[in-house]
Amino acid sequence: MTLLQLKYFQTLAFVLHYTKASEVLHISQPSLSYAIAELEKELGIELFEKKGRKIMLTQYGKQFLPYVEKALALLSEGCDKIKHASNQEAKIVRLGYFYSISSTFIPEIINKIYQNAKDLDLSFHFSQELSENIKNMLENDQIDLGFTMHNSDKLEYYPVLIQQLYLVVPQHHFLSVYDDIDINTFLSEPLIALDQASNLRSIIDKLYHEHNTVPNVAFEVKECNAALQFIIQGLGISILPRVPAIDALPVKYIRINNAKFKRTIYLAWPKNKLLSETAAAVKKFIISNYHI
Repeated sequence: MTLLQLKYFQTLAFVLHYTKASEVLHISQPSLSYAIAELEKELGIELFEKKGRKIMLTQYGKQFLPYVEKALALLSEGCDKIKHASNQEAKIVRLGYFYSISSTFIPEIINKIYQNAKDLDLSFHFSQELSENIKNMLENDQIDLGFTMHNSDKLEYYPVLIQQLYLVVPQHHFLSVYDDIDINTFLSEPLIALDQASNLRSIIDKLYHEHNTVPNVAFEVKECNAALQFIIQGLGISILPRVPAIDALPVKYIRINNAKFKRTIYLAWPKNKLLSETAAAVKKFIISNYHI
């Protein structure tokens, strides 16, 4: 028994004419006759009987019809609900980002999208993770779009922001008298560094190497906020971007006199996945308004 057979039966039960029913169904009359015959064969009963030139439902056909109608109606309701859920989900954009852009860059983007793309019926589901985790989430289809600094051959990238890096020292550190500083002044200082998986760590290691030295790493941490807590305790200095709530902490950000102390942030998305119409529109808006 197939869904088409049930639909054909329902139509024929109302029209009670093979030729007219086949026209309504946009199939040939022989195809309709065959489908009904196969259905009757499977059920082991006759659903229709001839009355002169007309056909009528048999008593079994009359009993069977309400069940077919209920089944088709329930199936139609299920299809409608699935389509509605799918449409609603397509309007949700899953966006990932990392901590240091969470309080300035991300709110600015979202505000601009809602102000300038009012024709888009959308909402966001946010994920705040480490940059490397954002890359992994994109690769595993856990988010649609993400801001990251980690490369992958499975992703497409577009540069959207240059993030300045600063020397960060405790508030009463001897270097806190500087508003800008040369790298040679702090090369030997104990450093609170992000771990080896961090994009920031690779930048710092490279810059120290260019000055024929290696960082004097006192502690390794996972993310910027943890580094700040070590700095506050006077356990070392660090090189960090500006992060949320920094102005309320007893530390000082010092500009470094070296143009290389910066990093590029990219908007990324899966290379071989078709984005939803809404996610594609958000991607286009960000690229158009935040290209470097």
